[in-house]
Amino acid sequence: MENPNVYSPEMAKKISSYTGAIPGQSLTTSTEEKQPWQEAPEFVNRREAEMFILEELTDKDRFISVTDMIGEGMPLDIITRAYLMDGYGRGLWDVDLMTLLIESVGFILMALAEKVGIDYELYSGDSDEEEDISSEVEIKNMNKSADIIKQGIKKVEGAGMTTMKTMNKKLTEQLDSIPQETIKEAKSLLAKNED
Repeated sequence: MENPNVYSPEMAKKISSYTGAIPGQSLTTSTEEKQPWQEAPEFVNRREAEMFILEELTDKDRFISVTDMIGEGMPLDIITRAYLMDGYGRGLWDVDLMTLLIESVGFILMALAEKVGIDYELYSGDSDEEEDISSEVEIKNMNKSADIIKQGIKKVEGAGMTTMKTMNKKLTEQLDSIPQETIKEAKSLLAKNED
């Protein structure tokens, strides 16, 4: 069995070729030269940002790229964080909205993977069958976390805010609008990678 913490050479190349800002770079540029993240964000409304993300991730090239990464075994939490940080770097949203979008992007990625028929990992080690919860303290902490999440969802729904339930219709419509040729192309790329 392959080690889930080791990426293929192709995936390692994709990760290492990322070109982001150098730490402290913003302190060396002129004050007249502002980076996109230093300006007002393009999106301040969560619903509008979710619709933009949905459209962007179902675009043919992005769809194939994302499903390829998921098929290679990259966990959804890493893809979600990378995508949201990229959007922040492009000036699409601020840090606060980015935090609110984590769940939405995760659900969208799950739906894209399911559309192509890919098994996915939510986080590194998620698929390990030998996960061992050995102490009662760990079990109590997990139950507390689950209760907090449930209470948060009830508050959001009670306030009439956008939840994944209201987004599901749009998500389904957007997924159904992906051309079958694009889905077949993504599946054929995944089949080539498995060989």
